[in-house]
Amino acid sequence: MKTSKLILGTTLVASLLFSCKKKEKSEPTVSSETVSGKVEGIWTSGKTYYISESITVDSGKSLTIQEGANIIMDPNTKPEIIVLGNFYCLGTNTNPIKLSVPDSSKNSGNSFGKLWGGIIAGKSCK
Repeated sequence: MKTSKLILGTTLVASLLFSCKKKEKSEPTVSSETVSGKVEGIWTSGKTYYISESITVDSGKSLTIQEGANIIMDPNTKPEIIVLGNFYCLGTNTNPIKLSVPDSSKNSGNSFGKLWGGIIAGKSCK
């Protein structure tokens, strides 16, 4: 069971990282909403979601992120995405989901992480 969750988590992270094409560096406009705490529902294409503190998808609940959504993590609070329920990322090669931090927070010393907490899959996630 742990192995299948590890494989599922690794596949999810790999698909987020490798399905994206590098585009011209530009800060997405935060024209949407700031999110923290318990979440569920559908995050829509073309919207930007600023994660100010850790979010949790509770057991029995689902969060679906549509293609083209922008998820910007606050590098000061280093939020985590905690999945106890269902977490679906529907990005495509032509319209990926951008899961990142503000470009202004990136530098050569932190290019491989340490700016947000990551995605944590709990025992009850599916």
